Amino acid sequence: AGTFFQWGKTRGIRAFAMGSVAARAGVVVLANGETGLRAVVPIVAKVLPGDHPAIGWMRACVTE
Repeated sequence: AGTFFQWGKTRGIRAFAMGSVAARAGVVVLANGETGLRAVVPIVAKVLPGDHPAIGWMRACVTE
């Protein structure tokens, strides 16, 4: 898909960044809450439409 991503979580904070070199676009989601990663999917869909393996991986492997 030609994208890269990074995510992280610590007590009370969640972060996710994804970019596409081909699309020359990217998105960063920073949340000060334990459930902040729930906002990632709709936000990424607006900025970088399409299927992204990173989103599938997060849904399967990351718990809040």
